[in-house]
Amino acid sequence: MNLNKNINSYLKLLSYERSAELKFYHRKNIISKFFYNLFKNPRDKRKELLYLDSIDEIDFYQLFAAYFIGSDLLTIPDCLNEDIITFGNVEELFKDRIGILKNRLPLKHEAAIFFKDKDCNFVKESLIAFQNTFLNKDGFLEK
Repeated sequence: MNLNKNINSYLKLLSYERSAELKFYHRKNIISKFFYNLFKNPRDKRKELLYLDSIDEIDFYQLFAAYFIGSDLLTIPDCLNEDIITFGNVEELFKDRIGILKNRLPLKHEAAIFFKDKDCNFVKESLIAFQNTFLNKDGFLEK
């Protein structure tokens, strides 16, 4: 699976779960709605974990690295630009991030559990930022 399709599939899953869970909680009483808002929109993350476990290891770590680079783009763009300059291009930085993730979280299932526990909205924003900035239909853009 290519990275763009992988990101789009995961974003679709996150969006679907969010809308299904909103419908569920809107039908509940006021106390349930209060706890729903208090706990920042709790969601059933089983489908996310199933999806992350179902993709192969290479696709998973690419998705995970895309999230981290996208989050850097949103939160610390200057540091990300310095890293890109250091590595020469985004593709080399991306490969390095995959290596770091594999070293720190070598068991894919444990890495998937760590990834699915990230804030849903921030994951979506980060993956979209990564896609819009660094990917085209064929792969990495040269920057």
